[in-house]
Amino acid sequence: MKSPRHLPQGPGAIVPGFGIEIVELLEARNGLMTLIELANGQAIEAYDTAAGRDMGEDWEHVTLNASPPVDGRDTHWVMTSDIVRILDPTNGATLYERDAA
Repeated sequence: MKSPRHLPQGPGAIVPGFGIEIVELLEARNGLMTLIELANGQAIEAYDTAAGRDMGEDWEHVTLNASPPVDGRDTHWVMTSDIVRILDPTNGATLYERDAA
């Protein structure tokens, strides 16, 4: 997936990477349960997200279920490059699906 908004990450403020659409979607859903499916088959129920991007990386990373902590939910650190699908479990809608490329 190539984003027209992608910029190289150097020192300073975080700029959009290849996963910016995922980050914006998850941030918009903070407080709502969201099902995230990873390339390795793992599924994560996420309620909140915080995003970052390391210098030299093309993709952002997200920390899920950390702020505020959700009782009974583990905190997860995930690279957006590993996310293949995002679902709204209340209605089964696919909110994001990685293009097969």
